Amino acid sequence: MANEQRYYGEAEYPQGMVTQEALMQLSPGKENWYKATSTQYFDADSLSFLWKAKVRKGLFIIRGTDQLKEGTGKMIMKLFAILPVVNASGEKLDEATLQRFLSEIVWFPLAALYPYISWREVDENCAEATLVCEGKTVKGTFTFDADGDFQSFSTLRYKDNEPGSERIPWIIEAEEYGAFHGIRIPTLSTVTWQLEKQDWTWLKMRVTGIDYNPAV
Repeated sequence: MANEQRYYGEAEYPQGMVTQEALMQLSPGKENWYKATSTQYFDADSLSFLWKAKVRKGLFIIRGTDQLKEGTGKMIMKLFAILPVVNASGEKLDEATLQRFLSEIVWFPLAALYPYISWREVDENCAEATLVCEGKTVKGTFTFDADGDFQSFSTLRYKDNEPGSERIPWIIEAEEYGAFHGIRIPTLSTVTWQLEKQDWTWLKMRVTGIDYNPAV
């Protein structure tokens, strides 16, 4: 992990590391699903994360990073780690990346108690969370079952970073649960865009391991 941090150099992530396996559908209406593996480093104290992924698309391999640091998001995807496919930043991506951080506190739930997140009860199984970072504010709604397990997270999110793009419903739903180091979390989740003509579930993500407070 120390080598990863020196290589990127933008941030330190002392609080944890999540490993993941996923299936991705890159376009709505398509039948092909592509395998991906990823490692994500996070730090609730500094409200930051670094996600590193490898996606196999036939004979091609796409490597990418998604990063949040000081309220700023940045996404880079490269074919064979050389040819740029995506190099995105800007206000829309900042907002979307903060929403991602908020949704993923279910993996490191102590972050729910940090002062940059405030909560409003909607009903006995639903609460709205508001996250404030570097003058930017995002919101999302969490639902839980009767046992307190996370069921879903929903928000309005920019689907892309293009001028004129609008926020649309973005939903994460938990399907399976497990425990790591005594902490129960959702281990299998789906991510869906509610498009105008159809719902597009584009990601099925499984958590394969978590290391809280790893040595660096």
